[in-house]
Amino acid sequence: MTPTAEVYKSEWLNESVAMKVVTHSVHQGQDEDPERRKKAFLRELVLWRQLRHRHILPLLAMHSWPMGTSRHLRFCMVSPWAANGTLRAYLESYKPQPNDRVRIIVSIADALSYLHAHEPQLVHGDLHIGNVVVDSNHQPLITDFGLSQFYGSFTTSQISGDKCAMVWRAPELWESQTFEPRSSSDMYAFAFLCYEVLSGRRPWSNKTVFKVHSMVISGERPPRSRSISDDLWQIIRACWRPDHAERMPAIEAWDRLRALQAVAY
Repeated sequence: MTPTAEVYKSEWLNESVAMKVVTHSVHQGQDEDPERRKKAFLRELVLWRQLRHRHILPLLAMHSWPMGTSRHLRFCMVSPWAANGTLRAYLESYKPQPNDRVRIIVSIADALSYLHAHEPQLVHGDLHIGNVVVDSNHQPLITDFGLSQFYGSFTTSQISGDKCAMVWRAPELWESQTFEPRSSSDMYAFAFLCYEVLSGRRPWSNKTVFKVHSMVISGERPPRSRSISDDLWQIIRACWRPDHAERMPAIEAWDRLRALQAVAY
């Protein structure tokens, strides 16, 4: 059964917070181990709560509870309320200038560098534009860290019903059910995030999931937009290379983006 997620706005300790409630039902006969998945997810949440970075949404609290007699896994995660919503909604509402768009991707590269340099190394596992929110100070924040452990073969894009977000999945994740997300698959997703932020276009939004799958596996990528400079396009191409071992690491992307920002933006 596909997991479900609901987000509520609430008040906690006199602050506005987002309460995300996630439920996953596992029935007899399914090839899943709910207890193993629960433990893996809780480990990820504990790590998330320990993270301290200006562009990662803090996890303030978490709670789990049983639900009925079936094999339900249900969790509630509490985070600060992001006043400007998702990054996609922010881009559509504010239509930021090119320098602000570069600032946004520099900030996200900063957060990924922090995650990937962590000991042990941490990966997001399901990065896409819907998993980045924007606070009241117009700062982007990565959220839903570690939820891929809970969803397993599902992603937050499937749960939210956003088929377009499926294009952010790296080819190795399409091809193999056993290939675990890693830093290189985060960087593939980061390339698509850069593409949408810089161009203002949703990549392959008019394609079906099946068509996107075929295009990704065959090595196709969205065409360059005129709003993306040569230097930025080089970084994007280096991050979405077909071979995961050849993709640009987060620290290099962050360094190069900061250098471009200082000179041109």
